Amino acid sequence: MSHSRSPWRVRRVPLEGREVAEWFRMRGWTAIDAEAAASHAFIDEAIVADVTIRRVWHTALALSRPASGETESDTLVVHVAGAGTVRIGDAPPAALVPDDVLFVPRGEAVAYRSDEPIARIEIDHGARDRAGDLFHVHGELVSAVMITSAVNALFHAHDSRGGGGGGIQRCRRSGSLAPSADRGDPRRGSRHRQTPDAAPPG
Repeated sequence: MSHSRSPWRVRRVPLEGREVAEWFRMRGWTAIDAEAAASHAFIDEAIVADVTIRRVWHTALALSRPASGETESDTLVVHVAGAGTVRIGDAPPAALVPDDVLFVPRGEAVAYRSDEPIARIEIDHGARDRAGDLFHVHGELVSAVMITSAVNALFHAHDSRGGGGGGIQRCRRSGSLAPSADRGDPRRGSRHRQTPDAAPPG
């Protein structure tokens, strides 16, 4: 039985050492104290039209992106696992914990810092004529579960169509340093709960 081709372009990217800082640099981010940047990261990315969805896991890391009129997308972020801080614009740093949902308007300066492995989902969208309004809310369990489940389903559907696994899934299979439940695999949700797609296939 044939399947129609998915419109999503999916990439799975395992990174280590200086590759981590370089991947973020190519997307407008600076890894602060680059020599001490995270040694491992796993990125699952799906793109269609002007929408990009990512599942991001990395070890301890500090990232910053300056304010810029060249940033073309607003970003919705669901923080899945691990603890850190985020600073958006001129606001003071705020704690970032599982089930936080935040919206980063295009063009805003933003900085993340974590001293432990963390996982998050990012959804970039650039269709609107003006940036949306910043928000950061804590304890959005229902929203976090709904968004995480939908994103996991997207990547699972790609794998089911024969797209194969890479990034997080491939590294789990090879037994290398891949995210486990307590290290913050976005496929599993945060530490105190699991999403319906808790166990990667294979």
